[in-house]
Amino acid sequence: MLLTSIKNYYKLPVVKGVLFMKAGIYFNMPEDEYHSIDRLSASGMKDILESPTKYWFNSKLNPLYCERATDAMDAGTMYHTYILEGESVFNDKYIVMPSEIEALNKNSSAFKLWKAGQSKKIIPWQKYFEMKKNIRYLEQDGQILSTNFLKDGYPEVSILWTDDKGIDRKARLDFLRESSFVDLKTFATDKVGDVESYIAKYFFNYKVFLQLINYRQALLAGRDLNVNGTKEQKKFFQIVKESEDYVPFVIFVNRNLPQARIKAFTKENCEDLWRLGEKMIENAQYKYLSNIDKYGKKSAWLEDVDLQSLKFTDSDFPQSFYEILKGGE
Repeated sequence: MLLTSIKNYYKLPVVKGVLFMKAGIYFNMPEDEYHSIDRLSASGMKDILESPTKYWFNSKLNPLYCERATDAMDAGTMYHTYILEGESVFNDKYIVMPSEIEALNKNSSAFKLWKAGQSKKIIPWQKYFEMKKNIRYLEQDGQILSTNFLKDGYPEVSILWTDDKGIDRKARLDFLRESSFVDLKTFATDKVGDVESYIAKYFFNYKVFLQLINYRQALLAGRDLNVNGTKEQKKFFQIVKESEDYVPFVIFVNRNLPQARIKAFTKENCEDLWRLGEKMIENAQYKYLSNIDKYGKKSAWLEDVDLQSLKFTDSDFPQSFYEILKGGE
């Protein structure tokens, strides 16, 4: 009975919490509005490459979807807002908890009363202090935030388009310049070691290369789209449209230490990795269309059980167990 109810529930039209918008370039779109749009994104592609089931249940197609923000995600968003959009926008979105309030018992009536009166997202004082300290160091001469990479452009530019396979897609560029764009990545580590090696592994393991290729595809498609924004923003994007190509940059910022690096990712210098990223996007498109054809958007995307392969074999496991076996002889 319960299983039948769940099946019936997941076949209901998915409308609640989903925003439908026309293709176009959107300046000034609120972040929550962007995330409410039912289109395939780079993060969605990463999920679908792991598992179509993971994609569906983590997407707006799932009527029971509930966003689960982690501490790392919250900290990253803080840095994004402050660095990319500026202190005034940050203050519009966040309220720093005063030290005297932070010292109160969280179950006390005084603390609950203060918290209930806040309409902005609350940040503990210590987290805010650590962020500001790191950013101030990174704004000094010779540091990454003293350069022009995050100037002469616009932050948080959203692009909605339909690709050549008929898939509605979306991308939100951290910072757009006339002939380049910048993606900001934050991480947290106290290991001062080889930062260059760390960010290279980060770039590969988290498939940042796929994300950057997706952004470039969005900008190329954006040349034929209407621009929604101020007069100055429309004029700016007209210059963007006329650019021959767009160079992807990534700024890496350590949230635990004032460490930062910037890297360009180009097809000329990373031909093999670029080709891998394009193949991954094609594979994600194929899986997306295959599951749309099989399940549609209103039923859960579930993985069929292979009844012909019920037994483990030694080859299914990490081959390092042979070394353990030899050690026991």
